[in-house]
Amino acid sequence: MFVLPNKKVDCIRASVFKVASLMAHGELFSFAVPVLASIYCGLKAISTSSNLGACDILLPIHYVYGWIGEYFETYYRVSHPQRGVQMWQISAEKMAKHFDLVDARKLFQQVNVHNLHNLAML
Repeated sequence: MFVLPNKKVDCIRASVFKVASLMAHGELFSFAVPVLASIYCGLKAISTSSNLGACDILLPIHYVYGWIGEYFETYYRVSHPQRGVQMWQISAEKMAKHFDLVDARKLFQQVNVHNLHNLAML
């Protein structure tokens, strides 16, 4: 179940259960907009905070890492992926490939913009 907290993290909104139920039955959802909105909201709260030491903002940046890894194919795939759950395929310790500066530049230069639509459904 995915929860993008707004302020307090001690409760789950009722709408989350409906989406979780639909996802459990195979319906696909795009998390790009809510994840980016949550990140922007968190960044705004950080930038306007008067005390950064007491700032307890949560950013779902792991989704961004997942999208980047999927887009640039920078993760190794697990040997036995769970059917239907795409993020699980790359979830494990040290699953990211390592690149030096030259390899990273080559990776960014060979971006295929036609694959972007697939990333929205991760």
